[in-house]
Amino acid sequence: MTADERLDKKAYELDIEYPGNLPALVSVRRVGNILFTSGSGCATFRQGLIGSELTFEDGYLACQHIATIQLRMIRDYLGDLDKVDQILRVYGHLTVDDDFHDLDKVADGFTDVMAAVFGDRGKAPRTILGSRNLPVGNTAAELEVILSVKD
Repeated sequence: MTADERLDKKAYELDIEYPGNLPALVSVRRVGNILFTSGSGCATFRQGLIGSELTFEDGYLACQHIATIQLRMIRDYLGDLDKVDQILRVYGHLTVDDDFHDLDKVADGFTDVMAAVFGDRGKAPRTILGSRNLPVGNTAAELEVILSVKD
C-alpha cells in the first residue's frame, strides 16, 4: 500500500474531509530537499480549551484531523506522498485549560497518523506548547511540520 493510500484510508476511518486552502495561504515552501508547512488547525471540527470545554479525546481527534490536513497539503504540493523521505520536526500549539498537562499525549494523535502513513519515517522530534487561544474560533490545536523529500 502506498503512503497516499494509507492517508486516504486513515482520513476515511476518521471521517475527515479536506478543506480547501485559503487563497492567500502559502501552505508549503520548499528549500532544497526540505519542505516547511504552514500551521494547520482543525477549524470548527473542535473548538475550545482542552481540559475544560473539550476532553482529552477531543484534543487527540483534533490532532489526528490536523495530521490528515497537513499530509494532504504535502501531497497536493508533491503530487505523491511516497516522495517524502522523512518527517524531521513537528511543532504545534494546543489550546488548554490551566490545569491540563497531558499535551504530549494529546499530540500523539498527530504523530500516530504520521506513523500510520510513513512508518518510522513519520516519527520525529516534536515541540508542543499550551496556549489560551488560537485562530479560527479558538481551534483546539495548530500544528506544522518540517520534512525532507527524496530527490
